[in-house]
Parts: sequence; C-alpha cells; structure tokens
Amino acid sequence: VIHSYLGYGQAEIQLGEALRRLNVPRHHLVVSTKLYFATLEGIPNTLGLSRKHVIEGMKNSLKRLGLDYVDVVFCHMPDYECPLEETCRAFDWLIRKGYAYYWGTS
Repeated sequence: VIHSYLGYGQAEIQLGEALRRLNVPRHHLVVSTKLYFATLEGIPNTLGLSRKHVIEGMKNSLKRLGLDYVDVVFCHMPDYECPLEETCRAFDWLIRKGYAYYWGTS
C-alpha cells in the first residue's frame, strides 16, 4: 500500500508486477498512467508537462510497468509554466510513436 501523496512510481511497479503474475493477455487490458510529478525530488526538469518531461516521464512509466504502451496517458494537472501547445504536441508525439493510444486530462 502506498501511503504518501507522491508514490514515486511505486504504484506502476506494483501494477507491472501484478500484470506479469496474472499473465493476462495484453489485449484484454486497458492500462492508463498519468504524467506530471517527478519520480525523484530536487532533480531539474522532472516536473510539469514540458516536452522533455512528458517524453521522459512516459518512457519511465512504461519501464516501471514493464509494458510497451499504455492505452491512455493522462495530464494529471495543468502546468501554467509550460505553453499548452508544447504539452499537446508532446502528447501527440507519444501517440504517434506508439507509447499510448489516447491521451486525456484529469
């Protein structure tokens, strides 16, 4: 059980392990993740919705999950420091590269 507000990717690690143990065919699942928060405190460029963070965050999430793609990736909260167009283009890039099928906001 993750008790802190920021789990630093622990939920993804646990979900990935559960998926491996259950051995359910990937096409039977709908998996989502969210991006915004950093996985390590105090490291620059690991917070927000800049292109750099969105792409690196997605790759890190997939690694923790042990998956090649997610079905839906969410912008977890607005980033007022980053232009909205940059964020939209970054999420579009994820879809075009096959890291996610859809993106949304939460």
